[in-house]
This record gives sequence, C-alpha cells and structure tokens, in this order.
Amino acid sequence: MVKIYNASNPDEDISLAINSFYGRRQNQLHIHISSIQPDIKNLIHQNLESIDDIWSAFPGGILGHSYITRRISFEQFKEKNPFKLLVDDLPVEKNAN
Repeated sequence: MVKIYNASNPDEDISLAINSFYGRRQNQLHIHISSIQPDIKNLIHQNLESIDDIWSAFPGGILGHSYITRRISFEQFKEKNPFKLLVDDLPVEKNAN
C-alpha cells in the first residue's frame, strides 16, 4: 500500500476482509480493505504463529465471530486473485450448499 498509494499505513497494518453470506445485507458481497484497528492488530499479533499460507480458523475468533485466515504477501496478492485462492485452496465438503 505504501509503495503503490503513498499511504501512511505500512502494509502490515492493512487487511482484506470479506463478509460471509450471513453478514451481508441485500445479498451483496462486501469487500473491505482497510487499516486494522489497534486492538484487532494486537490480537492478530498474539496469534501470528497460527496464521500461515494455509487457510485455517483464527483461534478463538474475533469479537465473537469466526474467521478463517491466511497470510499472503503483496507479491502473491498481485499474482493471484484472493477469491481464486479461496476456491483453489479452501477445503470444502463435497455436499456443502
């Protein structure tokens, strides 16, 4: 972000979040790319060892919600669409709706 947009926030303070089906209104997909709140950043930093390059549940959730997390570099983000990463890499039950 700093390199591309001359933003004051370092890359490690930026996250991408996508609302789940149940968190949407009017059945619209919401994508958030924004600065991480300080308390959430601290929680993430406390659990960094559990966030790697494989999708996995965030330990204990965040603010009462369950999340799956994955760490990707800016280079990976440029090379592959995050939705493609989900489709290709997230295990899904064969009969899931």
